[in-house]
Amino acid sequence: MMKQVFAISAYKDSPYLEECILSLVTQTVPGDVIICTSTPNSHIRELAERYALPLYVREGKSSLRNDWNYAVSCAVRKHGAELVTIAHQDDVYHPGYREALLSACRRLAEEGNFRTGVVTFSHHPDTLVLGNTPPLINSPQDRQRLLEGFGMEKVISLPFDQQMRI
Repeated sequence: MMKQVFAISAYKDSPYLEECILSLVTQTVPGDVIICTSTPNSHIRELAERYALPLYVREGKSSLRNDWNYAVSCAVRKHGAELVTIAHQDDVYHPGYREALLSACRRLAEEGNFRTGVVTFSHHPDTLVLGNTPPLINSPQDRQRLLEGFGMEKVISLPFDQQMRI
């Protein structure tokens, strides 16, 4: 069965975080749930401890894009996820969400009428949009190798240029 991981992106002292956690740890199909944050605090730590969930802290300035990328990276690298669901701290999931998601993935795989693939950029979009190049998690060559290792049958790397920006 495909391994799916819920990665909760937690930010500051959300009053909704515990309800989100409860909706994930009570799924009809059990599985991994992790918490990732760039704003560590006692509230997040206490909830991670209460529900025995791994807590991963990203260093650096908080940003939605970087926090979500970090959450995906933790789920894949540390938990072997083949499928990651990013749960925002105020999301509440139906108890059968994971079951329905995995069922749909199995059905599509059995039908065999689709291929896996990903489109990525050869250079970070911020290079053009903001005029600065942020540090990359992986080189383009490593990214290609990792994505192929995750089972992607086709990896397309496009240049992020003025046409893409529009």
